Amino acid sequence: MSDDYTMEELEDAIAKNALRPVDIELLELKRQGWTARQIAGKYRISKGYVYSLLAHARGCIRNRDQWYIELDSHSIVVLHNMGVRSKEEAMELYADGSLRREAKPGGGSHWMGRVTYWRICYWLGVEP
Repeated sequence: MSDDYTMEELEDAIAKNALRPVDIELLELKRQGWTARQIAGKYRISKGYVYSLLAHARGCIRNRDQWYIELDSHSIVVLHNMGVRSKEEAMELYADGSLRREAKPGGGSHWMGRVTYWRICYWLGVEP
C-alpha cells in the first residue's frame, strides 16, 4: 500500500481531530518504513488487522472534512436513517425533541439505544 495522502493532508486531519492516536502512530510507523508484519509484531495483532487499521486511517484523512467524522459508524447510520445530513440538522432535531431514544428512528433498520443516543449527544456537545 502506498501513501495516497500528503504530509499537509495528514497534518490537516490531525488538526481536525479526524484521526485517533493509534491511526497517527501506525501512519508514522509506515512512513518510517515499517512493514505490516513488523507493526503486527509490535502490537501483537494480525497483519490483516494492520492493513484494516491503515485503510481506516487513510479513509479518515480522505474524509476529514465530512460532518460526521467524529461519530462511530452505527451513529452515522442512525442519523442517516433519520434524514440528517449535517451536524446542524442533528442539533435542530435535538432542540425540538425529535432526537430521542427510540426503536428504529426514521423507520430504518438500526436501533438508537441508550449508548447511541449518548454518543450523538456527546458529539453535539449537549446533555443526553
